[in-house]
Amino acid sequence: MAHRTALHPLEDASRMRVSYTLPPLLSFQDDHEHRYLPDERGMHAQSLPVLDLPTTREKPHTRTVFGSSFPRVEHSPKYSVRLHELAPEHARARHLRPINALALDVRENDSSRLFSAGIDGLVCVWDLGSLDAPMCPRFSKHIRAHRNRIWDMKYVPNQDVVVTCSSDCTIKAWNPDTPASNTYELGTHADYVKSLAPSYGSDWIASGSLDQKLCLWDLREGRKDPMWQVATPSSIYVVGSNRSGSVIATAGVDRRVRGWDPRMRGSAFELVGHEDLVRTMVMSADGEHLLSGSSDSTVRLWSTKEQRCLCTYSHHNASVWSLYSQDDNLSTFYSGDRDGFLCKIFLDPNHQPQNDRCVVLAQESIDPNSPSKAGIASIMAYNDQYVWTSNTISPSFQCWQDIKNPDVSSSSLVNLHDPDMLQFFTQLPANTVHQEAGSQYSVSEAFPVFDRPLYEVVGFHGILRGAFLNDRIHVLTIDSGGIVALWNVFHGSCIGTFDVHAVNNAAMVQGVPPTWRPQHSPSGTLELVQNIIEGEGVTLPWCTLDTTSGLLTVSIDETKIWSSDMYLDELHEMLGNPSTSAWSEDRVVLGVCVIRNLFKHMFLAEMQMRGNNREGLPMLLEWLKQLGLSPEALMHVPLCQLPSGPQTARMNETYHSILSKMSAFHASIHLDIFSSSEEVSTLEYEIVQHLHKMLAKDVPSPHMVPESSTSPPEPSTFFGTFRRNTSKRKVPSQLVPSAKKEDAQNKLDYANALSNLYCNAWRDTSPLTGIPNIQYSSMMSIEIVREDRVNGKQTVAYRGSVGSVGVDTPLLELMAPYWLLSVVLSPEIVQVEGPLVKVVLQKWSSNASTSDTLNASLELEPLSAEDGTLTVPRNLRVARIADYIKHALTSMGSTISTPTDNPVDIPIDILCNGYHVPARYTIAQCQAFCWRNITPGMIRLRYRRRSSRLSVGL
Repeated sequence: MAHRTALHPLEDASRMRVSYTLPPLLSFQDDHEHRYLPDERGMHAQSLPVLDLPTTREKPHTRTVFGSSFPRVEHSPKYSVRLHELAPEHARARHLRPINALALDVRENDSSRLFSAGIDGLVCVWDLGSLDAPMCPRFSKHIRAHRNRIWDMKYVPNQDVVVTCSSDCTIKAWNPDTPASNTYELGTHADYVKSLAPSYGSDWIASGSLDQKLCLWDLREGRKDPMWQVATPSSIYVVGSNRSGSVIATAGVDRRVRGWDPRMRGSAFELVGHEDLVRTMVMSADGEHLLSGSSDSTVRLWSTKEQRCLCTYSHHNASVWSLYSQDDNLSTFYSGDRDGFLCKIFLDPNHQPQNDRCVVLAQESIDPNSPSKAGIASIMAYNDQYVWTSNTISPSFQCWQDIKNPDVSSSSLVNLHDPDMLQFFTQLPANTVHQEAGSQYSVSEAFPVFDRPLYEVVGFHGILRGAFLNDRIHVLTIDSGGIVALWNVFHGSCIGTFDVHAVNNAAMVQGVPPTWRPQHSPSGTLELVQNIIEGEGVTLPWCTLDTTSGLLTVSIDETKIWSSDMYLDELHEMLGNPSTSAWSEDRVVLGVCVIRNLFKHMFLAEMQMRGNNREGLPMLLEWLKQLGLSPEALMHVPLCQLPSGPQTARMNETYHSILSKMSAFHASIHLDIFSSSEEVSTLEYEIVQHLHKMLAKDVPSPHMVPESSTSPPEPSTFFGTFRRNTSKRKVPSQLVPSAKKEDAQNKLDYANALSNLYCNAWRDTSPLTGIPNIQYSSMMSIEIVREDRVNGKQTVAYRGSVGSVGVDTPLLELMAPYWLLSVVLSPEIVQVEGPLVKVVLQKWSSNASTSDTLNASLELEPLSAEDGTLTVPRNLRVARIADYIKHALTSMGSTISTPTDNPVDIPIDILCNGYHVPARYTIAQCQAFCWRNITPGMIRLRYRRRSSRLSVGL
């Protein structure tokens, strides 16, 4: 393969990476020990192989290494393949991580629905049917609104919009009544967005963030800038609003509740009293009263008009996480705490605190052995009939029976106030107040009214955590059901799951308590299994893992794609392919191999669509030229009126589909944002400008490009990728070995670079030559993600699959970063210089043996001082060291016969720190597993004639 220096990235305020998500594993409630994958027909699911843990890590000899970079696992003979029939509900999307927020849309004609939003970024819609008769919800639709945890969700009925906020720093809106699966980004913060508060009498929604800002966003016009924003003294955890939107309240880490008047755009009140973080809040319809729940385990009722605390409710003995009320006056409300207790509070209509009542409705079911409690994350209720809750442990939500009055058993009643406080209210003796108010001081002493929900909607077991093995190809994961799985992220497949009994037995040997469960300590469980099965790999990182969504997602970016390689014969051995030879000097760059296989269909589409055309224009422009249209025409001609070109009907349909995906859809959230019509969609102005420049060849010469330039504001749609890539940027100094040598390349205009790539890259040599052919599933999802370097905000620039990248090639030409296009279309390989290691070579002497005294005939002549010291790459194999020694000794007159030219057959043994090392071992492996960094940066190797025995010494 050809080698060249790296194409240095044009510096940008954002970093773009490619992510691919491995297939999800199915779990079933009637089988807790297996995980399944659906078959090709989708009719059945087949269980994954069950893997055994090696009982010991015994080595054949005390001073001998294993020699393999890959994990030591084998299939368990105790388990056979199982088939599980796939019901329709198994095929639908399910939450894989706990649900953080619920929202209810009450409608007539038996069409009410419930929305659920999880920390997996998924929003699901559930049809409830008639709320007069309880029934298990039916899944309706879903959308992956965010790539990160959703903190809050609100349904705004007057706009028929679902709004979510996330750790990705964005607020997004979605109309669930349209067939479109697009969300609209209302706005962004500089940090996690924790809470939302809609104004049902206005067209805005408020957001509070850890960036200490309260912002108001226009739901109707969809402007990118907030209508109003104000800086608060501390991070915001919760936001509340009254019905008309005349009062907004915020609270957070400073324990104060602050009120704001959006009309006057200033502070309205400040309420002081909580002793810890304020986590949840509910405001009355008129805004004169407010309930707040805190980590100090109290709920406080405030008068915003009088700016004082009216009552403090101390029925919980854990942090209060959720509050909810349907009552405009807050005369009844619900509270949930970290321990999973759900309470309903009835306030006395005559405002006599001693007559307030608290009923413990239920407690979220939890594993009694778990160190974590199933805290209530969200509460939703309807008309004193049903209460829905979600917790922080499981990807499910429950529906509980509700009560209309506190006439229940006294064992379910709890005091709302401390006895001393009730004595103050009633002027009764303290020893009598407790009996009148109830028989329990706190919820933990009461018996819930209901011990089980009416129904529970259960999700799948999602992945909690993942960890690379040292070969950087295999990954261990653990899911919420405690199952540990082994994956091959290079191949894009799951190898199997480990025997749960073997994992438990291994943990018991380590002295864990009998109540231990793998999912209770995800990191500890992964470390336990890793220490048992891990091979002797020393591969450098080339990708990163993300399990936020409950799935295993692998990401590759330009900073690491060239950093790690592996010998081709070793790679074929790992993939189970018959190696073409016993020894191979060829190495494969892992990240490049994966990218080229993921985007294989894009490269093939380029060859097919371009043919002998060497103009080097994006295919969209080629199509427009054939139609006789300029890029500016797309600003005015509706997509449905575009003519067809001379290509086949399928190709014309493809280009129309691409234009549809590229269409701008941010004019008005109420009118156009969620409209499925394409007639009013037009291409974004900035993109048209750049397409016109490339068509007209109106670009400056590379020698005329200035050092820096001022570019217009970045566009707000996903075309920002292309827009930013066209700007001239400085190159990071650490990537430039010689500024003068690389100056011309660094100043290349983006359009010229693309044109050269399209003209020449794939004409002579295919980039698929010389790399293993990996057959990824056509359904494996691929995303190109833009991440802001400042606040970490992530934006999906492209979403497709392995099977769709070929059809999406015209879109990818405009959306993909240059580094990705060059890897996919160019056969060239970047030469990355790795670290060097000093190697000192010394002869082995029989009298230095600490074990067996071997025959002195194994000794070889010593090398000269000059020949005995080398500086070599860390990935050089030991067999090459033996070959060097053979040639050096031969030049000194020694005779060493070699049966073949294969370096493995050279009759010289290499020893490192007393360990006999295999011929395929690298210097880096010697450093890590034999030398163990006794002297960093150098290593001492001893050599002798090959022995048939493996017992060695110094």
